[in-house]
Amino acid sequence: MEYISKTVTLKNGKTCLIRRGEEQDAELLIEHWKTTAAETRNLTREPSEDDLTVEEQRALIREKNEEENVLNLLAFVDGQHAGNCAFNPVEDSLRVRHRCAVGIALYQKFCGMGIGTALLSEILAAAKAAGLVPARIAVMTDEKVIHADRPIHQKEGKALSSEQYKKLSEGFAKPEAVYWDAVHGNALYILSDPDPEWCVIMPLNMPTRDKKTAKRHGRLDGLATAYRWPRIEVRKNVNNGTLKKITP
Repeated sequence: MEYISKTVTLKNGKTCLIRRGEEQDAELLIEHWKTTAAETRNLTREPSEDDLTVEEQRALIREKNEEENVLNLLAFVDGQHAGNCAFNPVEDSLRVRHRCAVGIALYQKFCGMGIGTALLSEILAAAKAAGLVPARIAVMTDEKVIHADRPIHQKEGKALSSEQYKKLSEGFAKPEAVYWDAVHGNALYILSDPDPEWCVIMPLNMPTRDKKTAKRHGRLDGLATAYRWPRIEVRKNVNNGTLKKITP
């Protein structure tokens, strides 16, 4: 997909260049993935899982750039690569072919400058121009991951494994059910767990009018966390009216 490069002014007054990824960026993109994946557990794969060669990465970039419904944008500040943001269709089936998935990753040292907000604004505008509807954006911040991995959760067997973290985005897209938690005032996504007696729950705090929160986290539809929960507890809360099913 074509994209005309542009520059934006960041919170600190610096200029950020946003342009489409090109074949010559292959090595840069490989290094970006390995580094950012090691900096946070919020991304869907481990650093070691990206085993593309430079030539394979170049071929992938060339292939994606020729498609009309795929776009990968790169951001640069002071000549340094700061991060990427991209969209691509969810799948080809007629009922959801208008939907697209959005991914973003910044080097930690460039977080908090407004780069993510600028990239998302460009990506969402490009997706809309391509006739696609971006899926809702839910963010699990590092603070949320730390909360989910607390020693008490580890001790009680409620912390997620690395494999479960990798599958969160897939589970979020196709949850078993979604409830409204009347006590905590948030949506509660129910995802599958290898143990049939347990499930993965993803509490999602919906859009907030708190300007400080919006300024801190940027453009998104919800803040999420995730951990394991006994299914019997879900049933108890459904029966006592605390959880009310939204879908399906």
